[in-house]
Amino acid sequence: MLTAAQTLDAQVVTNLSQLTQAISSSQQMGLDVDLRVTVCAASRPKVGVLIVQDDTGVQLLQVGDFGRDIQPGERVRILRNSC
Repeated sequence: MLTAAQTLDAQVVTNLSQLTQAISSSQQMGLDVDLRVTVCAASRPKVGVLIVQDDTGVQLLQVGDFGRDIQPGERVRILRNSC
């Protein structure tokens, strides 16, 4: 199992705790994101905001237009390169 520090060294964020750590870091780095999360709440698709959770925490994410209605309780995968 990888620690948060090891995963960040590999520049792939796979959970919300790592994402929080990367966002709070003063370093500017392009990280790849591969999150599997449960949706707590979702905006209209064009607004593109989700509140999500996984085993490590809860985050509000602005992901951009997701093109369809997303319902609370739905499991989603968020993939982004160099963000």
